[in-house]
Amino acid sequence: MLGSLLSHSPLLEKLVMQISSILDCIQIDAPKLKSFDFTDNINILSLVKSPFLVKLSLVSAAVTLKTETQLSKYFEVCPALEHLHFDDRSLQIDYVVVKEIPSSLSDMTLDHLRSVKLEGITGTKTEIEFIKLLLSKSPVLVRMLIQQEIANVSAETRLKVVTEITKFPRASPKAQVYYNSGV
Repeated sequence: MLGSLLSHSPLLEKLVMQISSILDCIQIDAPKLKSFDFTDNINILSLVKSPFLVKLSLVSAAVTLKTETQLSKYFEVCPALEHLHFDDRSLQIDYVVVKEIPSSLSDMTLDHLRSVKLEGITGTKTEIEFIKLLLSKSPVLVRMLIQQEIANVSAETRLKVVTEITKFPRASPKAQVYYNSGV
């Protein structure tokens, strides 16, 4: 019902959702959507066509972002994306290729992505690969804030993550990566 309501709101530009119960699936089909802030639980989130989506924030969202076949399709749906905010639960996103980012992304660029905030990073291979992808495919990236998980991750692991990330190539010469590792 919620998906139907959103699909019948063709002029919707800003959407803030806080859902207290777990939803199975929601499809967002709002072609004029510019800002989407989602908090809480959903199993599958499908963004249909969001050519004007500039800001995407998924916080405490144990969500599977539904893509057609690849991660690149997800970014194709949101070509104007400038600001991206994920937390540790959101980074559990099923990218179809869970262990690593597919080589099919070699031609993809995130031409408008200017800022990224990633919270609760623990150093999983998927998180590291996602950070590497964002840095290498974002030619206008200005700021990436990485807040590492402190409670359940050793200081040695946190330092290893920071060391690894600093070695990644960056598409943007202006990209600044800020770490909050709790050390």
